[in-house]
Amino acid sequence: MKVVALSGWTQAPESLSQLFDAVTSIDYATHEPSHIPMPAECDLLIGWSLGGVLARQLLVSKQIKATALITLASPVQFVRSDQFYPAMPQDTFAQFYQNYASDTQRTLRRFAGLLSKGDSHADAVREGMQLHATAEQPEIWLPWLAHLEAQTHAEAHPQLPTLHIHGEEDAIVPVEQTEALPDWVTVERWAGCAHAPHFHDPARVRQSIQQFYNEVACRA
Repeated sequence: MKVVALSGWTQAPESLSQLFDAVTSIDYATHEPSHIPMPAECDLLIGWSLGGVLARQLLVSKQIKATALITLASPVQFVRSDQFYPAMPQDTFAQFYQNYASDTQRTLRRFAGLLSKGDSHADAVREGMQLHATAEQPEIWLPWLAHLEAQTHAEAHPQLPTLHIHGEEDAIVPVEQTEALPDWVTVERWAGCAHAPHFHDPARVRQSIQQFYNEVACRA
């Protein structure tokens, strides 16, 4: 099974590599969203948070073809608007953007705290997290925050089998966003889990993905 993975904002590309024996981790940091080097196809395309947003966009634009899509804690819309309320308030996002630009290390520490906030396996989440080598270079990662700001709930979703796993304690992307996902998306909402399901319980994530993929293969 060919697995391709896209990690979260400022997180190491290999953040999802523990889920399967062989994972192609895409390091998109220094590329444009429309020009991310991708293989032509895969069996599973997995995206965590921002990586899930990018995975959807890459599939819609036909930059990659996949049998199934897995998204972990990925937003339907990251920043709140009049048309979409369950998201980060605009003033909170603007302050975070400015803080990351002006006090990068401190902001990354606070962001790490948000990733594990409320998680019943917070120690495991903190232990699993690894920053991207360029995380302390705002000039690389601020454009990706701007990309998230521009994202809206009206964006097209790829019409292929999709599993979305979202922690009910997520302090970054409210779990209520799962209600806005298309009806063909299979949703798992996990109690006691925050923004990193694959660090919260990697064995459970692996099992959910494998079971979902087996069902997709049986229907094919």
